[in-house]
Amino acid sequence: MFFKSKITPDAFADCLVRDHQTIFGMNTLVQICTEFDLHFRDEASSIEAFYELQTFGLYAIADGVRQCCHDLGETIIANLNQRFATISGPNWEVMCRRVAEYEESGNHAPNGGIAAQRIFDRPCGVIQPTSKEAFGLSHVMNTIYLDAVQAVKRLLKQYTIVG
Repeated sequence: MFFKSKITPDAFADCLVRDHQTIFGMNTLVQICTEFDLHFRDEASSIEAFYELQTFGLYAIADGVRQCCHDLGETIIANLNQRFATISGPNWEVMCRRVAEYEESGNHAPNGGIAAQRIFDRPCGVIQPTSKEAFGLSHVMNTIYLDAVQAVKRLLKQYTIVG
C-alpha cells in the first residue's frame, strides 16, 4: 500500500515554485526559440519575454492549484504569491496584473495564443496571427500550460496537504 507524505501548504508552495522553474525556466524559452528559429532583437526583449513566460507560468500553476486543491487552494496560492513577490521584487505589481489578465481571458478560451503573442511577438506584429508559426507557438504554450496542471496533480499524488 502506498502512503502519501504529509506537507504543509507553505512547503507545497515551495514544490510548486520548483516545478515552475523547471517548466517555465530559461531553458524552455531557449528551446522554443530554437525550435521555431526565433531571435530577440536585443537583450531587453529577451528579458521581457522571459519575464512574461514566468508570468504565464505563475498563472498556469495557480490555475492548476485552483482546479485540483479545492480545500486549501487559496492558502496555497497565497503562499505561492508570497514567493513570487519576493522573487519578482519591484515587478510584482505588473506580474499580478498580467496574471489577472490571463485568468480573465482563460475563462473564455485557452491562453496559449495570448501567451505566445506576449512572449514571442516582439516587436508586436512580427508574427502574423494566422501564420503556421503563430499556431505552433500557441500549441506549444497550451501544452506547457497543461504540463503545469499535470505537475500540480503529480504533487497531489505524492503529498497530502495538511493545514
